[in-house]
Amino acid sequence: MPEEVQTIAEPLAKNTPLMGNGHLESSHFYQYLFNGDNADRYLENASEVIVKIKGILQKTDKPFSGVLPNELSPLFSSINLDNPLDSWDLALDELQHLYIKDAVYFHHPKYVAHLNCPLVLPAVIAETIIGAINSSVDTWDQSAGGTLIEQKILDWTLDKIGLGKEADGIFTSGGTQSNLMAMLLARDWFCHQRNPEHKNQLQGLPADFYKLRVFTSSVSHFSTQKAAAILGLGYDSVITIPYDHKFCMSAQALEASIKQCIEEGNIPFAIVATAGTTDFGSIDPLCHFQKATAPIDRA
Repeated sequence: MPEEVQTIAEPLAKNTPLMGNGHLESSHFYQYLFNGDNADRYLENASEVIVKIKGILQKTDKPFSGVLPNELSPLFSSINLDNPLDSWDLALDELQHLYIKDAVYFHHPKYVAHLNCPLVLPAVIAETIIGAINSSVDTWDQSAGGTLIEQKILDWTLDKIGLGKEADGIFTSGGTQSNLMAMLLARDWFCHQRNPEHKNQLQGLPADFYKLRVFTSSVSHFSTQKAAAILGLGYDSVITIPYDHKFCMSAQALEASIKQCIEEGNIPFAIVATAGTTDFGSIDPLCHFQKATAPIDRA
């Protein structure tokens, strides 16, 4: 055990069986349940991981090793999930070779390849708490304070944006889910405005749903098309608009496209504007869309 771990946790017996021969005896199963009975084991194992990550942070001199799929994938072919490793040490060593060594490290100052944010220490520590308590915030009786934490952050965010007291929100898994939910809300709100007696949630889509059209920039995220497909409108319901010299959606081209859409008997219902495109960081002319139903993708 590293000296740093010894200062954190009392050493426990090493190489205890994790899962032998693919079978879990009840005694082995219960010793790996996460509860107060194995709090010492949790402290020791977590401390080992912290020391390992600490060493990686201090030694890593580039964000990615450059490993290729055909170089790394053969290492996975020898893994037999029906016969798991027999100890924590072996499992951690395997993880080192399969994942940790060649992982992409967003924390590194040379990492500029994608849109992933740099890590901050409070968030990393918070993930430790979240993982250990593992609340489910979908109902109060499964989370208590977790529900109020979520609502407090949402209210604070809505106030900063200036959306008013009646506004609400929800945390999502990422941009694709956010765009899907925005498209769903825009479609159902629009259909209800056209016919207040009809509710998509109760009666399904209106008879002329196949005429619904959504407009977005040709350099916007592909999740707009995916959302249209999931919502039953299809890829063809998404009309892409040319961009200008700044890679922003052309307001003039948008107006012309909407006019043509109406002349063809179709029904415009939403404009998906982007506040920072994935490839260029360009911001569509949002003020131009203020009178339209305009979900905004903040990529």
